[in-house]
This record gives sequence, C-alpha cells and structure tokens, in this order.
Amino acid sequence: MHCWAAAKLAREILPWLIGKTQVRLFYRSLPPAQELLVDYPEIQLDQFSPADAGWGLDEIGLVIAAPLKAGAIERWAGMQGRRFSLCLDLRGDAQTDPVALPFPVIQVVGTV
Repeated sequence: MHCWAAAKLAREILPWLIGKTQVRLFYRSLPPAQELLVDYPEIQLDQFSPADAGWGLDEIGLVIAAPLKAGAIERWAGMQGRRFSLCLDLRGDAQTDPVALPFPVIQVVGTV
C-alpha cells in the first residue's frame, strides 16, 4: 500500500496496514516521516515528487491522507508507470474536491 500522509494521520493508519501489506509512505516533510520509523521500521519512506515513483509490486493500492488537491493527485497518478488497483481517499475535502482516476476511488469521510 502506498500512502501520502500527514504524520499524525499516518501514525493512526499504520497499525492497520503493518503486517498486512508493504507500506511505502510518500512524505512532504522528512522530520515527521522519520519519527514514524522509530515505531514502524518496516515502512519505506520516499520524498513526494511529481514523477514516476518506480514501483516493484504487482498490485498497488493508494491511500491519500494528506491535504492535497485532487488535481495534484490526478497528475501524480497519471505519471506513474504502474496502475493502482484502488484509491482510499481520507482527505477532509474528498467530497468537495473529488479525485477522478481510472480505477476505483473510495472516499472515507469521518464525522465529528
């Protein structure tokens, strides 16, 4: 599973993913991402950049847990050499700024 995440939300999501799949976390700021390695040394960290990330897995799911605009996500996904099997969109504005991708996108909108 590949994840764009803010460090706080990533910390909440990782326990559900660790041990079930390989996790590759794309970070925008390195220090918070490195803190996650203390508790989750098995995750792979990569700097987020608008380029092909180079995938090695057969089936790839995408979790979006950072406040990125749909257009940025769509452009990044379009640059990837591999296609994703699905996208789990955890952004708070997922309903008002929906991501349009050529694979299933599941919006998870929490209530407070």
